[in-house]
Amino acid sequence: MVVVGDSYSDGGGDTGYVGLYANSTNVVPSIPSNQYSQNRFSNGKTYVQIAADTLGLMMNNQAVGYAQVLHNPLQMDANTCRSVRIPDMMQQFWNWRNSSDLDLATVNSSLVVVAIGGNDLAELAQSYSYGAIGLVKFMVRCFEIVKEMVKKVGEMVTEGGLPKAHVVLVTFPAAWLLPYFRELGKFDDGALESFMKYLIRYQMKAFQEGGYNFWNLADEMEEVWLEGSTNGIISNWPCFSFSEDSPLMADCPNYSGDELNRLFGQNCTADTVDDFMFFDTIHPTAATHKELGTSFAQYLVGHNITSGG
Repeated sequence: MVVVGDSYSDGGGDTGYVGLYANSTNVVPSIPSNQYSQNRFSNGKTYVQIAADTLGLMMNNQAVGYAQVLHNPLQMDANTCRSVRIPDMMQQFWNWRNSSDLDLATVNSSLVVVAIGGNDLAELAQSYSYGAIGLVKFMVRCFEIVKEMVKKVGEMVTEGGLPKAHVVLVTFPAAWLLPYFRELGKFDDGALESFMKYLIRYQMKAFQEGGYNFWNLADEMEEVWLEGSTNGIISNWPCFSFSEDSPLMADCPNYSGDELNRLFGQNCTADTVDDFMFFDTIHPTAATHKELGTSFAQYLVGHNITSGG
């Protein structure tokens, strides 16, 4: 199983991008690299790894946190506090496809999972301007991201020699996009939820018309994750503490509780970043990943795509 994706499927440092979290244009405390190497954000295996283990498949995980379909943004490395480029969708694919030890037989027998695009939508929402015209532009751009995603998967097939039947596309993670969009305070709740549901249907239709297998992550997550939301913080989201021996503490600025409140937009009782508990308002817990991984494995078996054969 080969994975192209973002932090939802990021296996934790195996691609060499260790400790990445904060956008370099707004440098904020990052999860220490020792947390990241244990599969950051979930303290456990991601759903794609769980599915691969369940089915007895080898894993080649190219996913990197904050990755996008269209861009390769700059991001801070928690170990060095220096900016690096995040590989986008196609760069991740070619990193695998151009591997020196990869032969044609392996390509023909590989299952490629494409789970990306949520960060593109989040970036769009940040730049959204109020009013009818701004809303229309936002919606149109969302549809364009879907089209680009399908187009690029087509390039994987035609230029990368990948059999179309060996590709599984995953829908946007609407369960975190909705709370994220709400926190921006730019959208009407009812209209936003209706649009997101329509966007997921549009995405599935585009995948289907392209002749690709697809898994509806949006529906899977809605039942297991959205319940229990209070003030934008899901009760079962994990938190991480920063220690004084973290590379971040040695090399990066120290933040006060007030600064953390400003940066994260939530109540923080810590006096300094040293004892700050980071509440992850975006990613699934290990328990949720386990449920998703089991469901994903069942989908692959049910559709007879447990391997490239």
